[in-house]
Amino acid sequence: MDNSQEEFLDLMRRVQEGDEQAAEELYESYRANILRVVRRRLHHPLRNRFDSCDFVQSVWMSFYGRGLEKTPFESPKELAAFLQKMALFKVVQACRKGMQTTRYDCSNERSLQEVPSGGIEGAPEAYLAGATPTPSQEAVANERWEDLMRGRSALDRQILLLRREGRTYEEIGQRLNLSPKRVQRLLRRLKPKSAS
Repeated sequence: MDNSQEEFLDLMRRVQEGDEQAAEELYESYRANILRVVRRRLHHPLRNRFDSCDFVQSVWMSFYGRGLEKTPFESPKELAAFLQKMALFKVVQACRKGMQTTRYDCSNERSLQEVPSGGIEGAPEAYLAGATPTPSQEAVANERWEDLMRGRSALDRQILLLRREGRTYEEIGQRLNLSPKRVQRLLRRLKPKSAS
């Protein structure tokens, strides 16, 4: 029996006995092999949904969950082949679930960077923007409003409040007994007062 064979059998014996350092050594020795199989076999549309390292973890969970004494491995090659086959089955199972079942079908998923059909062009922000303002936009708008209202007369406040409600110059004028032109002039002069 050659030296590497003895080292392998000793490592496997220590892993079966529950030696954490041996389990870590085993993981580090075979992790790259499993990862290579996963990355080679995982279909491109599923790469956005699954992380290759999750498959590696799943293989190790299954490996330790099935009981090491059930399948004694005689050589590093034997163990590598077993782990690679397990990884292949995990990837195939994910592919079937992710591409062939309607519930998990990812063939209709699109990247946020991909321009949608229907003539919309421009940066993703142009067609991904929400209809409502963000919390920071609301905060800035509230600060500006408070700044605009600070130190104003009662008439100015009424005009600003009515305009904020979306009232026209005519509606504001009728309500406050002013001409629409005067309302317009008053609004032009009402600019936010600076804090200085």
